[in-house]
Amino acid sequence: MKFKIVLAAVAGLSLAFGGSAIVADEDPIAQRQAAMKAMGAALKAGDAAAVAPLAAKLKMLFPEGSMSATSEASPKIWEEWDMFVGILDKLEADATAGAAIPVLGGSCKSCHDQYRVKKG
Repeated sequence: MKFKIVLAAVAGLSLAFGGSAIVADEDPIAQRQAAMKAMGAALKAGDAAAVAPLAAKLKMLFPEGSMSATSEASPKIWEEWDMFVGILDKLEADATAGAAIPVLGGSCKSCHDQYRVKKG
């Protein structure tokens, strides 16, 4: 059963990245949203190894001022850029080292608490 869940997560990650590669050049917001969804799926599936490349990729998907009506990115990201990237660096390093899913989730929560503006 766990194999099926992991297989489904990997398939989802493949679709997320495969479908977002074309969008990447045009819309960093759509690509980072796809990467965040893929990261959430990887965490739910217990696939810590999939988190490191996503964290590395996310650092490149926040060009200054890239906000829209669909974005939940806080302007604090660019005001506190080094701290924001520091969280992603820690997430990437922890995932690379094989940290437990709750540790990785803690980094996600920390970033969302500080740098996400919840819509609605």
